[in-house]
Amino acid sequence: MTQPHPLTFCAYLMASVAENVLNHSGLDHWFTNLLFLKMLPFRASVAVHDAHHKYSNYPKNAKNFGENFWLWDWAFGSLGKVGEATRHRCETERLAKICR
Repeated sequence: MTQPHPLTFCAYLMASVAENVLNHSGLDHWFTNLLFLKMLPFRASVAVHDAHHKYSNYPKNAKNFGENFWLWDWAFGSLGKVGEATRHRCETERLAKICR
């Protein structure tokens, strides 16, 4: 098996960690989507990942397994409703601001 150049491997590792941090940050902005190429077809947005965390607590109805591509979730019937998870996150953030 061919091994990657150490700098290539480090660049890939840093990009993967940065995208993972973005997915868990909850930031869904056009600039971050552009920076991480999430505007490309079949790429999963931060909202899809938020929906994964909302629905993954239910073993029978777990949804949105794809970290980077929603196409597989759509193909196998596990794509959840993204809008509800985003709305839930926004309501939670709004209530947290009010309660401060």
